Amino acid sequence: MLTIITLACLAGIVAADSAYRNVTRRVNLSRGVAATPSYKSCIASVWNMDDNAASTTVDDSGPENRDGTAAANTSTKSVPGILGTALDFNGTSDGILIGDYYRFLPGTNFSISYWCWSKMATKLGNPFGKDNNTSRGWIHQLTPTNYAATAGSFYNSVGGENSLTINVPHIPTQRWTFCVFTYRQDSTRATTFWTNAVLKDTGSPAAAMPNCSANFYIGRVAYPAFEGWFTGRIDQVVIWTNKILTALEITNLYNAGSGVALP
Repeated sequence: MLTIITLACLAGIVAADSAYRNVTRRVNLSRGVAATPSYKSCIASVWNMDDNAASTTVDDSGPENRDGTAAANTSTKSVPGILGTALDFNGTSDGILIGDYYRFLPGTNFSISYWCWSKMATKLGNPFGKDNNTSRGWIHQLTPTNYAATAGSFYNSVGGENSLTINVPHIPTQRWTFCVFTYRQDSTRATTFWTNAVLKDTGSPAAAMPNCSANFYIGRVAYPAFEGWFTGRIDQVVIWTNKILTALEITNLYNAGSGVALP
């Protein structure tokens, strides 16, 4: 079973104090509305991507403590990020191995938030993936704005049998964008995708998320048919378990513009 999530190559305007950032564009909220205080207690993992050493360790500062293993020493991949530094992926051989991450088991709702700076021009790229030749799983995939007819669409396929296509507006590349993907593992199988606190679209896969024992990767997927190495920077990756982030929570995270502070 395979779930593929394909989205338009992303970019946005965020808080900045360096040459490659732009002026903050905030999302306004109604007066008297506050985020759920406990939502940060649902954090499982936080990869801040601040690693910059002669080692391949990518630290998980969340309670799960699932440190990743990069394909190369992080000192060779460290670049300015949205907060501190980020890791830059070359699109051909980079990736961070996390392992068989159990927080995506069937029945477990989850959200993934991250910042990305895509440099993709003519090919697909996978910020995340949990799929291989023997244990079919899922792929979160981005497309550049000029990639064939699929650019600017949301595509979900399970086992190659069912698909759902939803239009998503093209967004320029090479700017920081705050992205959130949520997946509700109940009978609705509801999915959402947000960029810079704006809901881009929703979907409902025809089949449930498969129980996959494949390794979870950041920056690639270990399935040859959908290798799709990500090209660009990734920063502040957070896994939220048993939690579908709300519009208000996503807005607060985006407006903060500085990653996630653990409770």
